[in-house]
Formats: sequence, structure tokens, C-alpha cells
Amino acid sequence: MTTPSDFDSDLAGGGTPATTPDPETGAEGDTDQLQQDDTLLDRGVDNVLDEGYSPPEHPTNRPRLETHLDQELGERMDDKLAAEEPEVWETDPGPDAGARELDRAGRLAAADPDADGLPSADTMAVDVGIAGGAASAEEAAVHVIDDLAAPDEPDD
Repeated sequence: MTTPSDFDSDLAGGGTPATTPDPETGAEGDTDQLQQDDTLLDRGVDNVLDEGYSPPEHPTNRPRLETHLDQELGERMDDKLAAEEPEVWETDPGPDAGARELDRAGRLAAADPDADGLPSADTMAVDVGIAGGAASAEEAAVHVIDDLAAPDEPDD
């Protein structure tokens, strides 16, 4: 059984092992971020720190029946149905890992300058790839469209 004095001795030494400074590196203990070459997953980014994080849309570690009254009344049928997951054959296959909407642009960069080295007078940008899920709202709103044919000149 652990006693409060056990915790005090851990804190007196500088904290928990994950936050204790490593005397060899001078950094905190838990600094092991595996690079792309060291993992078996290919997520489409060169640097793993470029990958964004999307939190779940609902709390997952919350007890289902929180109060005593909820426990006495039991779970409502609506809640049970909402918690059900569809059968495998009833779901549509999702996009491949790293896939995105075909018409959505990724990170936008300025187009190449003209032959004289000055930026182009046109407002143009090129899609340079995914941003690891960290696109701003403005970037997420940009979609790629095909070049439109020039409208017919009015006959005068």
C-alpha cells in the first residue's frame, strides 16, 4: 500500500519520472516523439508534428448513468439506440487514410514569379499538399475548380 510519504518523496526528487529532468540531456523525461521513419504508419506527412489532432465529438469516458435517479430509472430507449453502432455491412467505406475531398485545396502558396522575377499581377496560388489537418477556416473554404472558358465577347 502506498502512503502519502511515498508521494512526497517522489516530488522531492523533482517530480514524476515523466517530468523529472534527465541529467544527460537537460530535458524532461518524456521527450520521445517518434519520427515518420521510426513508425509503421504512413499518414502522408514528412514530419509527425505537422499532423493535426481532431478531438472526439463526444465524451467517451463519461459514465452512462451519472446520477442515482438515472440508475434507478435505467437507460432510456433513445439513449440505447443512439449508442448503437451500425453493422459493418451497413456502413459506407470511408476515405483512405490521408485522403481528402478531391476538390478541396490544401496549403496554398504563391504562384511562381514571372520571367522578370516579379510576382505575377494575377492573384494565383498553387496547392502544395495537405497541412496535417491543421487548415484554417479560410483554407478549408477554398476549393479547386476547373478553368472556365472565357465568356463569349458581345457582338458590337
